[in-house]
Amino acid sequence: MDTVTGSVDGLSTWAEDDLGTAQLGDDRLVKRVILTVALMAARPLVSIFQACTTQAQFDGARRLLDSDKVTPSLLCEAMRRAARRRARELGITVLLLIQDTTSFNFANHKATEDLGPLGGGDGTKGRGFLCHTCFGVTPDGVPMGILGQIRSVRDAESVGSRHQRRDRARSTKESARWQELEAQVDRSMPRSLHTITVCDREADIMSFLARHRSRNSDFIVRAAQNRRLATKGQKLFQTLRRQPVLDRQIIEVRQHPAHTVRYALLTLQYCQVTLAGIDYGPKEDRCGPITITVIRVAEANPPQDVKPIEWVLLTSLPIDSPEDAWQYVQYYTHRWLIERYHFTLKSGCKIEDCQVRTRSRLECALVLYSVVAWRLLWLTYLARTSPELPASTAFSPLETLATWALQHDDGTLPPSDLTIGEAVLMTAQRGGYKKQSSGAPPGVLTVLRGLTEVHVAKKAIGNLLSIVQFLLRELGVPDTTIQTMMYALMRGA
Repeated sequence: MDTVTGSVDGLSTWAEDDLGTAQLGDDRLVKRVILTVALMAARPLVSIFQACTTQAQFDGARRLLDSDKVTPSLLCEAMRRAARRRARELGITVLLLIQDTTSFNFANHKATEDLGPLGGGDGTKGRGFLCHTCFGVTPDGVPMGILGQIRSVRDAESVGSRHQRRDRARSTKESARWQELEAQVDRSMPRSLHTITVCDREADIMSFLARHRSRNSDFIVRAAQNRRLATKGQKLFQTLRRQPVLDRQIIEVRQHPAHTVRYALLTLQYCQVTLAGIDYGPKEDRCGPITITVIRVAEANPPQDVKPIEWVLLTSLPIDSPEDAWQYVQYYTHRWLIERYHFTLKSGCKIEDCQVRTRSRLECALVLYSVVAWRLLWLTYLARTSPELPASTAFSPLETLATWALQHDDGTLPPSDLTIGEAVLMTAQRGGYKKQSSGAPPGVLTVLRGLTEVHVAKKAIGNLLSIVQFLLRELGVPDTTIQTMMYALMRGA
């Protein structure tokens, strides 16, 4: 599937592409949002305020975070519209909606207000807030953008009440966020788009599985509980393990990007089951039996020193052949991308080092950083899945020239057929990437560090070209000739 031909023209337009439609009631605010995120994209390793290069930019960014008109919900709505537009322009018919939760710890910022405990109610594991995100991904693993976020703060008095969960209404539990965000995103998706919500074991909640969904909406959830089946005395895991092995596949396994690849033989089992309903607890949590399909992939004869692979997936999708089941397993593997998104926010953009004093400012900053983080992921994984695409898919002409110049000091120009795989590799090499014996491709952090150098070089080259144009005009060279020369230079050899 071609999932990239509608991408933005150059890294500097990330912000406008995602946030240009934000309905903030003031066009000047929208322009300020776009400028601020563009500055953050150019210097993703520093804070928002350090990314500002002038006093005016610094003051503008501070006013932006203080504005009551700039809310996370309005910014997220703009990002959702952008993701929908990309899917439509690319002709995507299936979109994976990957959900997950992470916590942001601001314990070192004693002056920051309105934060809640993380982990224990006494705050020993930090202070901050939770963020539950829905991340759009194509079936072949290319990120499409942020489709929704729910941010929340734990009440210190309610932490530790897990033993009371059966007596509490669903809407009062943290687990309600899975259903709330799925419903929110589902309402905004065109009916022509088949959406598949993909979640880890935390979403193995009966009310979530039984939730009424639109006709073109499905789910894949990794099982956490050995649930009762409608047939008396039957349990989910035991029933599934008794099914015949229907297929086998050998796959590559890499526990960590730096680790050597090993090969694992996986067996495939699947069947349709009816889960027993729930007739206890609050009325809104009760539900009747539901029929779903269950898939099990397990490693045969694993090495003694490694934990064997075993996944049990619950899905509303129909399975007509082993190929269908393997496809859904592949969909679930893309859930890893939202983990990398969280990693990029924390280890790359260092959101937890953001020095602002209120929760509302932090939440607004998080959405702005989210644009930078998901775009970095898009670039990194696009270069892996479609390395043959032209560099112009993601790099502007000036960015391409800067990337090439950083790696070639012989005065040559980038070839006109430079690919995105080559451009991202050169970028990552500037960020410290060294080709490993494991064969691991560049990671998002080396790409992020390399892009910082590319943007510095781009600015320097842009200033130099401006001086060249000025001197040529002073020498009487016609503007049309100068434009032709600049165009030829920017487009490469």
